[in-house]
Amino acid sequence: MAARFWVTGGTGNWNSTTNWSTTTGGASGASVPSTSDTATYDASSGAGTATLDISPDIQTLTMTGFTGTLAFGTNTISLNSTGTIFTGATTMTVTGTPQIICTNSSATARTISPGAVTEANSISFRITAGTGTFTITTSQAVRDLDFTDGTNPTGYAGTLQGGNVNIYGNLKASTGMSVVVGTGIFNFNATSGTKTITTAGVVFDRPFTFDGVGGTFQLASALTSGATRTCTLTNGTLNLNNFTLTTGLFSSNNSNTRVLAFGTGKIVLTGTGGTVWTNSTGTGFTYTGTSRIEALGPATSGTRTFNPSTVSTSAEAIALNFYINGGSDTVTFSTTNRRVNILDFTGFTGNFRNSFVTATGNYTLVSGMTVEAGTETTTFATTASQTITTAGQTLDFPVTFNATGGTFVMQDALTLGSTRTCTLTNGTLDLNNFTLTTGLFNSNNSNTRVLALGTGKIVITGNNTTVCQTNTATGLTVTGSKRIELSYSGGVGTRAISGASTATAIEGVNLLDYFIIAGTDIILFNGSRSYGTIDFSNSGTSTFTTPGSFTNAAIDIFGNLTLNSTMVVGGGANNLEFKSTTGTKTITTAGQTLDCGIGFNGIGGTFAFQDALTQGSTRTLSITNGTLQLKSGTTSTVGSFTTTGTTLKFLTSTTPGTQATISQSTGTVTTTYLSVKDNNATGGIVWNATDSSNVDAGNNTGWNFSSNNFFLMFN
Repeated sequence: MAARFWVTGGTGNWNSTTNWSTTTGGASGASVPSTSDTATYDASSGAGTATLDISPDIQTLTMTGFTGTLAFGTNTISLNSTGTIFTGATTMTVTGTPQIICTNSSATARTISPGAVTEANSISFRITAGTGTFTITTSQAVRDLDFTDGTNPTGYAGTLQGGNVNIYGNLKASTGMSVVVGTGIFNFNATSGTKTITTAGVVFDRPFTFDGVGGTFQLASALTSGATRTCTLTNGTLNLNNFTLTTGLFSSNNSNTRVLAFGTGKIVLTGTGGTVWTNSTGTGFTYTGTSRIEALGPATSGTRTFNPSTVSTSAEAIALNFYINGGSDTVTFSTTNRRVNILDFTGFTGNFRNSFVTATGNYTLVSGMTVEAGTETTTFATTASQTITTAGQTLDFPVTFNATGGTFVMQDALTLGSTRTCTLTNGTLDLNNFTLTTGLFNSNNSNTRVLALGTGKIVITGNNTTVCQTNTATGLTVTGSKRIELSYSGGVGTRAISGASTATAIEGVNLLDYFIIAGTDIILFNGSRSYGTIDFSNSGTSTFTTPGSFTNAAIDIFGNLTLNSTMVVGGGANNLEFKSTTGTKTITTAGQTLDCGIGFNGIGGTFAFQDALTQGSTRTLSITNGTLQLKSGTTSTVGSFTTTGTTLKFLTSTTPGTQATISQSTGTVTTTYLSVKDNNATGGIVWNATDSSNVDAGNNTGWNFSSNNFFLMFN
């Protein structure tokens, strides 16, 4: 074996004796290095250009201290020896298509030390054969790193080892090789073009980093790393190219421009603890294709944390799909509001810790998991359509629905904790005929929103606070059953209900029906509000305070009112106003005294008592519009009876042809614009309907009508 040194510093060709010497800095004229020789370029070789005019085959090549240029053109250098076969230099320059082929087929170890060279001066290496270890010295840089024979996927059959290595080109493994387990990072740093990664089924139990501004790094086959290793996307595009990237952890947590191109591929996370996913800073991050991140999590203990981008730094368009489809450990999302698209726990049997999450895709829980309680809000925020499957789990944390144009469709019953609030801020909440159970319900804003109950209902389990609030009903539309049930069965505190303000209430559009089915506490319907049906027929001994806690503020009822005989009905100076303008609304007093003002003011509406009315002696019953039907065959007692307004209103019986009795014990009644039929007026006072605007419609007693009114009845 002979040693050859490049000398004289001038430009020259490899296959010429002009620049070769037997000693460093020595006289030229030595033979060109051949298969049994070594070649060295060093500080004495000058700064000229050495041109490969052939593809030489030598034992080793050393470039330490060389400051010139090695011009490959389209030629290659073959190294056939073992040991340290190549040593590069950061002071040199390469041109052309630089490639070194490592051809030794023995079981003896080989090492290359290319140096921490730049992308422009990096050299490609192809290792075509051998079964010994192949080491790349730590913190070195190469262009292509190819372990095949150049034609077939076979070639090198040994073990690759070493520390950190920067790769500016392609990585191609051979089917017979292996990679030593370690912490040395494969850094892909190309800044232009598309670089491919072909693993040939080899497991690379090492960290991977993709960090090339403007570079694209494309999988040519599935890439599998170890459960404790991190794959990091710092710059550029990581293109899965429809393949699967399996890694312990994944990180892309910076504000650089970076793209994660899934195609139909996916990322599988096998990490068993710690933060297994992080791209907290969504600035600069985009993805293409259909994102799918699967977390296998074989762990039976510990905690896996997911840190997708925060809502403040990402949009719905870059929210990712997470499938937590394995593990019986604890899964959590970090405390800052994190945005996800799909969140699916199919296959998970562990604990899901309450997390501050905004989901823009389908949300799927499973029966075998545990959902922990907490105070962090889960927000559903799709601008398209989103399904919610809870599989019988109780979400003992606040839930908000908030996306302009979004539709949130329940796939089964949704249950929140008794102290938690369900909030509808924007979009359509579609119960899909299921039951929503929640501590409190709130939809108090002027955004466009729809509450679609179908045949479903909302059950409110909270107490001692405002349990349902739709004060500002502008923009709210309610469809389906409109049924709200208050099911708290205790006796502590006051449950307040705050319906639509009178200024924003629209009959048949944004009013809800309230059914108080249990409780011995106080129910308070806040004043200056509008309600649909109010029904106590299935409740216990609730105390119903009416008409509200606001002085001189009335409750408007556009549906039925049903009391029960065991409840306590409080009194007050304010009015219960019945205002429906369509159909017949019923009023059932169950023997209770309504010690409050009562008004009827719905043009076209009919208000039918199902039993006798007993009103407080100091209160007034007033008809402004509509038809009041008193229960036939019974006596209804009022404090004072009056009419207002200049439109004709009607006082009748619930059974045509059968009288209902109305009784007032003091004062004098004088009516205008009232049509009376099937009514018996008693109580020892004068009932005057003598104004010509009144109408005697027949079968009345106790009323004083003018002859003109009687004439009008028959004309």
